[in-house]
Amino acid sequence: MYVCLALLKDDEFLKPSASALPAFINATLNSATTDLLVTPSVTPPSSPQSESLNVSVLVTLSCIPQQSTVVTSPGYPSKYKNDVSYHVTVRVDAGHVVRLTFEFFNIEEEVDCLYDSIQVYDGASITAANLTEKLCGRDIPQPITSTTNVMHIHFQTDYSVRKRGFQAVAECV
Repeated sequence: MYVCLALLKDDEFLKPSASALPAFINATLNSATTDLLVTPSVTPPSSPQSESLNVSVLVTLSCIPQQSTVVTSPGYPSKYKNDVSYHVTVRVDAGHVVRLTFEFFNIEEEVDCLYDSIQVYDGASITAANLTEKLCGRDIPQPITSTTNVMHIHFQTDYSVRKRGFQAVAECV
């Protein structure tokens, strides 16, 4: 299993040291289950509205043995921060697809999900076809399955109301 982190903060690349990832990224592998947990844990700035965060994560899963990854909003299970743009791209073996199953979902609700939202795409970026419209609220979405071996998840927040966010499992099927 490979994990590639492309980290941006205020549109500048962050370079992790050889010994550790930046403080706001926690990636661990459970060797017993082969689950990879990638959880951005954002250290709150002195003023929550003063600092934005842009994080992109690429996770590559093997389908034999079947691997999965837990994807959460930054800071989960605590409330997510304001002004966050969080991208996760999950890639599985050719000939397989990605299934995303939400286990927890609480994102600021608004009729058109204009403030905070998550959107899932059938490919490697937000330029790929939508698998969903913008999602928000407290109702757990149905499982989402890509038609290709790549799925892109984009979570974004605005400058105000904060909720607990989401937790989902991405797996190869």
